[in-house]
Amino acid sequence: MTHTTGPPPYDLAAEVPGLAAYARTTVRLHPRRGRPDVRGSHLGGRLLWPSGEPWPTCARSRYCALEPGVRMLAVVQLTAADVGEIRFPPGTDLVQVLWCGSFHGEPDGDPESVRVYWRRAADVVRIARQPRPDPADHADESIPRPCVLDPERVTEYPWFEELPADVLRRLRAWRPSPALYPPEYDEVSAAPGYKVGGSMRWDGADMPTELVCTSCGAPAELLIQFDTAEWSETASGQPSRWWPVEDRDRTPDTATYVRVAEPTGVWYPRGGNCGVFVCSAVPGHPARLCHN
Repeated sequence: MTHTTGPPPYDLAAEVPGLAAYARTTVRLHPRRGRPDVRGSHLGGRLLWPSGEPWPTCARSRYCALEPGVRMLAVVQLTAADVGEIRFPPGTDLVQVLWCGSFHGEPDGDPESVRVYWRRAADVVRIARQPRPDPADHADESIPRPCVLDPERVTEYPWFEELPADVLRRLRAWRPSPALYPPEYDEVSAAPGYKVGGSMRWDGADMPTELVCTSCGAPAELLIQFDTAEWSETASGQPSRWWPVEDRDRTPDTATYVRVAEPTGVWYPRGGNCGVFVCSAVPGHPARLCHN
């Protein structure tokens, strides 16, 4: 099923001088519960993992007092055919992300709690049997339910803290507010939900003063954002632009609504979101998982 983001309610490129230069494309993934193909793009479920390759473990999980290393959880697999916006290293066309099911408590970027693997899908001939998540090692809300994806390209503007001071000043003048930025800006900036690229939302914590690769110091860029919900309420109480048009017949707070608004069943700290950041110079360098 196709999922469509609503049209922008404001033409900020025309109304806020200088903002147009900071427009960027993000790919909303629109996860929905399903039975994904092991070789395709999906959230949760089985990865295209080579037989004989050790499954990664985390030695910093809070459960490691009971065993030397806890098996990490499969979170997402994306192909270049579906999300060509990702800068895949030469010779690769598949990216896989796994994480530790235990929150490490380092909001500014923990390189130990996430692993990113870049592969050439055709090289995986024999597929490994994926270990099942052990309830004794992982909280249920950290295990993504298998979801199929429906990538959609949308234009967004950066999180307000990323804007230059002069552009932010004009944005605040556009709709004066006692808040740090006009609440209406949420409808066109830093899309919520699961997405690739663009700008991460930092509405639950301060944006880190510096996001760089821990190996070489190059700027780190958002590979993928994970979110508790695909959209949230607007300041006006009207349906959010980010609520897909095709799902607006669902009644809030019902089981059918929650199934599309929170499809993965994952609950991030404080009901927020997190992002996997990779090196902009060498994507193969260790990634960082930043919590909001």
